[in-house]
Parts: sequence; structure tokens; C-alpha cells
Amino acid sequence: MAVTVTTYDPKKVIVSVGGVAITGFASDGKVTLSRTGDSVTPYTGVDGDVTYTENADKTGTAALTLKSTSSSLSYLRSLADAKTGVNFSVMDMNAADPIKVSCDECRVQKVADAPRTSSVGSVSVTIHIPELIFR
Repeated sequence: MAVTVTTYDPKKVIVSVGGVAITGFASDGKVTLSRTGDSVTPYTGVDGDVTYTENADKTGTAALTLKSTSSSLSYLRSLADAKTGVNFSVMDMNAADPIKVSCDECRVQKVADAPRTSSVGSVSVTIHIPELIFR
């Protein structure tokens, strides 16, 4: 039986907000993309018949994991203060599971905490995505 070997390179994952490439990611990851709700809601009747209710909610979030010293933090905080929508995109060019996400009118939903501690840590910035579609 042949062994399948794949390679994942985090440098092949590009995240941009408002046309600006985000830099200064933490060591434990770059971005986590999450849909707000389930795609369907199953309902099972007393006799075992099942009905699926389709969920039209395509919104989602992107949690960016940055070093507490990332130069991108001030930019992301300024976007939150401006209260304006921007383009958000993620392009993963890895061969194993390449994805592309791009959506306009995204907003910084939660700015990162601002820890000032004895060492560099990681912080999270949450971006709201009005239509999270994986391509």
C-alpha cells in the first residue's frame, strides 16, 4: 500500500484586509474561517422521517491570530475605528486543500486585546464576513 505524503506551507496562505497583506502572525496559526451557523437544520419526525431546513445565513467570521507585536494591529484597529466595510480575502495555495475566500463589505468585529507583558504573546482579531463562500 502506497503512503500518501502531502506538504503544508503556511507561507502559501495569504490574508489581506482592505487590499493590505496582513503580517506578523503568531506561531500557532494564521486564520480560522467559520460559518455562523449550520448549513442545514435536520428535523426528525416521530416515525423517523427527516426534513432538512436549508439555512440561508451565509455569514461567517475570520479569526486572525497575530503576535502581540504585529505591525498589522494598528491598521486593523484603525479599520475598526473607521466603521467602514472593506474587502477581506484569504488565498491558500497549498496543493492539499487550496481555498479562496473573498468578500466585500467586511468589518472588523472585534479588535485584539492590547497585552503589555514580559513576553510576546498572541492576540486575535475577528473579521465579520457577510458572505463566507469557499471556492
